[in-house]
Amino acid sequence: RGLVDQDSPGRFRSTPSACPCPRHPLAMADGGIAGELDFVHTAQSDIRLDLWAKGILVGITLASPAACIGLTARMSPMDASDFDEWGVDVFYEVLLPVAIWYVLSNVALGKVAYYVGEDMLLESNSEIKACVRGNMTNTGVVLALVLTIVIGMLQQDLPFEDTSRRVAVWYRVLLILSIEVCVKGIALSSFFLLYMEPLSPSAATALAIDHIDYIGEPFLGVLLSLIYFLCALNLWMFGVDGFAVGLAVSCAVMYSMTRSVVVLLYLFHWKNPEVAPDIRKRRRQFFNNLYKVVARVAPEEPTEEAAEPDSGPLGQQAWASDPSS
Repeated sequence: RGLVDQDSPGRFRSTPSACPCPRHPLAMADGGIAGELDFVHTAQSDIRLDLWAKGILVGITLASPAACIGLTARMSPMDASDFDEWGVDVFYEVLLPVAIWYVLSNVALGKVAYYVGEDMLLESNSEIKACVRGNMTNTGVVLALVLTIVIGMLQQDLPFEDTSRRVAVWYRVLLILSIEVCVKGIALSSFFLLYMEPLSPSAATALAIDHIDYIGEPFLGVLLSLIYFLCALNLWMFGVDGFAVGLAVSCAVMYSMTRSVVVLLYLFHWKNPEVAPDIRKRRRQFFNNLYKVVARVAPEEPTEEAAEPDSGPLGQQAWASDPSS
């Protein structure tokens, strides 16, 4: 209670006699707190029903295919001869949906990867090289861990191979897709780090801006690999434990995806208080023009505020929290 500034509720202050927990790891010998705590609560963390609605819609969309495959598995089982000879059932029920999904997901996620990289750079007020290095390293490690799990799942003998052949085929296809995005994300992270490490901070920033979609693609690979993993796990439960347990797991998977998407949307809409609004505006206009150049659309004319020349390559000054620094 003593840490709250009475003049400004929501702001913490550090005073020698205010600490109510002298044994806390952050507590100093005189009862104060090691370091200054200056925090103002903003409305950016308040409950937003629009973000939850989007998260629920995305969660249902991503979890529904596996649930539908598991629920309809026993209605029209695949014939073994059709499966072995690449019959009509395999083509229409597995190969064609997978091909359509693969094309659409790569087209859509190409744009999403650009916006993820843009959002990271838009709110940045630290060295871009160190930021990208840390993100790429962490993402590559996560993808490698997921890859080991998925390969182990793929090599397992399925107890429902004969009774639920459609579920078994889709189970393996989802794991193959997960392996594909893991390998692609690991390779991209390694390539980006390989070429960025020898560069100076300003040159590394130029590389990140020129290939901004590469920054977000490994992160989306983590999301996709986990989505495929959860869908394959859901199909495993349908094949092993039947309808009731599979449906319960579908609900759990749906909530997991919904919650993850909601958290991502909250972070996506968060604005860094240490980035001035005019700097954010100039950065956003720069990225809008950059995206239009990539899409071969005529860029917008710069405004009076953004028309002033920046110092450094590619508007390097716009990446400082203080324009005069």
